[in-house]
Amino acid sequence: MQPTLRCLALNAAALALIFLIPNPTSALGLCSPDATTACFAGGDIQVTVDWIDGSGTTNAATLVPVNGLTTTSIFRFDDTEASEVAIRVLDQCGFNNRYWVSASSLSDLEHTITVQNLSNGQVRTYANPAGTVPSPILDSDALDCGAPLLPPALPTVSAGGDSELFLVNNRFRAVLIWFDFVGDIGFGLPTPILNRSGYFGVLNSDPQVHLKLVEGDNGFYRLVVGSLTNIEWELMITDLCTLDSGTYDQPLGSLTTVTDDQAFSIECAALIFTDSFEGGTTGAWSAVVGESQAP
Repeated sequence: MQPTLRCLALNAAALALIFLIPNPTSALGLCSPDATTACFAGGDIQVTVDWIDGSGTTNAATLVPVNGLTTTSIFRFDDTEASEVAIRVLDQCGFNNRYWVSASSLSDLEHTITVQNLSNGQVRTYANPAGTVPSPILDSDALDCGAPLLPPALPTVSAGGDSELFLVNNRFRAVLIWFDFVGDIGFGLPTPILNRSGYFGVLNSDPQVHLKLVEGDNGFYRLVVGSLTNIEWELMITDLCTLDSGTYDQPLGSLTTVTDDQAFSIECAALIFTDSFEGGTTGAWSAVVGESQAP
């Protein structure tokens, strides 16, 4: 098994200039969360994801319910056991009067992330073409704040706890170790969200490293990892059936997407388990900014 590491920086030239066009019909707190809509900043910020299937039909991605998240939302497409897109919105109004957007995607289907500030009508979209797993987004100039808002409180995390993430009916065990800019080291905080996907928190419990393991047509599981943090980390995954393992890492100061089309063999002849196990390319995002439509 040869892990494939893909590391691309966000192409800033692909980000269009922001045009702030107030929407007179908008009001504070307009966002209404539902199965396909995530809301942040007291309802001012709305996040949705659309994806296109093999027949060319556009579909709204579905939010994966995860308790306790304050700055991040996770979406899935048609696979009910694998999450695909993690999006984080940070209120940095007190720093540069902007909402920051970071996102990672684990899918090579065509899809578009739309982030809107409903208080001023501003909208930014991030589009990924079909056939590519995009590099992560870190956009520190995403949306203008308008009136300064208090930053949301981050969840507190107590020390200790389990550091292992189990996927695909507990067949695979994943552990993440992080190394920050001042030399501190720690274990990622794991959260399984669907049978084939989960994430690790780094420094807090919000998603920072998002991953999925899905069966490929080539007899192997395909691993895709997306990062929302630029600190160094090392991810170790073990197949508890075959005892094969793989290690994937991200250097300090970078944002990484990992795709490994031959991560682990689907076949497992081991008799020590009683449960049955269910069984690339890297591209860049383009960003488009415009005016949101009146509700």
